[in-house]
Amino acid sequence: MKPLNYRDLKRFLFLFAYAIDYIYCIVYSDGNERIGGDCLKLKEAREKVELTQEELVKKADVSIGTIRKIEQRGHVPSKRIKKKLAKALKIAVNELED
Repeated sequence: MKPLNYRDLKRFLFLFAYAIDYIYCIVYSDGNERIGGDCLKLKEAREKVELTQEELVKKADVSIGTIRKIEQRGHVPSKRIKKKLAKALKIAVNELED
């Protein structure tokens, strides 16, 4: 068996982390809402002010991947990201939390 090079290792770790995140969301969600409810609250807040994901990306200065992970996969964002999103949506940070 040949040893993994850096690129293969990086790809493996990314896929492994993605799989763990996905399993975590399935195991700890009730089927309708992901962990912490952050994903649904962000989407609702974004739609309330009529912003697309792409517009929120520009206003909050975060990546589209971050927004998608929060809204679709239930990723719980860091406090720094929550602050950026709340500021862009012109809401209090606690409105994005449970």
